[in-house]
Amino acid sequence: MIHRCLSALIGLLCLGRLIAAPVSAEEFQYQFESIAVPLATADEPKLDALSVAKAVDYLEQGTLAWNGSRKCVTCHTNGTYMTVRSALSPQLGSPNAEIRKHFVTQLEQFAQKTDEEQQQSVAPAQAIYLAAGLAEWDAHVTHTLSAETEQALALMLKLQKETGTWGSLDRWPPYESSAYHLATVAATAVGAAPGWLPGLKPER
Repeated sequence: MIHRCLSALIGLLCLGRLIAAPVSAEEFQYQFESIAVPLATADEPKLDALSVAKAVDYLEQGTLAWNGSRKCVTCHTNGTYMTVRSALSPQLGSPNAEIRKHFVTQLEQFAQKTDEEQQQSVAPAQAIYLAAGLAEWDAHVTHTLSAETEQALALMLKLQKETGTWGSLDRWPPYESSAYHLATVAATAVGAAPGWLPGLKPER
């Protein structure tokens, strides 16, 4: 798990960039208040050596900007942050607690939706990433199962279809469009939640 997360972190290093010149608002990948992360370009400046600090800063700034501007949980930003960054806590310290707080708030709002609304659009993917992110936090930060994670897992399993996977859209690849990807993340959520799997019964 740690090797996978470190590989992901190093892979994202290419996105933690030095800005050689001012960029316009249209050239930002993430922007919110004082956070401004530029888009990737073929001719952007490259670092001469690995900088874990810059890669981590990119992750932290990107997820905060997404939370602030979009105010939702999504697979490719804060969803991935919570599922991957938590495992790096021994090396980098705990993830930003504001991101977990955002997940809990989103969970509360998701639980208020009707059954039909919970199956619409990217809602199933959001439910899966809510459960996976909270489970990974419990596994690597607090090392104990939280009530929020239990709620998220139960909600996630409630949305499972007879095919064994969850509803997905045929767009926005590679995450929201892949039913296989969503089932994989759901499985990691179940496996990561501390002490939860032994008590899982088929009817849940």
